[in-house]
Amino acid sequence: MTDEKEVKKPRDLRQEVTDKMVEALDKGEIPRNKPWESQELGMPRNMVTEREYNGCNSLI
Repeated sequence: MTDEKEVKKPRDLRQEVTDKMVEALDKGEIPRNKPWESQELGMPRNMVTEREYNGCNSLI
């Protein structure tokens, strides 16, 4: 007598996320949430010190 265990296929999380995003787009929804407000003008700033980035940091 052999024990036949059901072998579960591992979840493909990347595919699951992709499927959810495509489904939301098909419904006309934007599948992301941006909880911050964009700065329309000016250089990027450090969120803690509010000091503008300079040099190469502004590109990052």
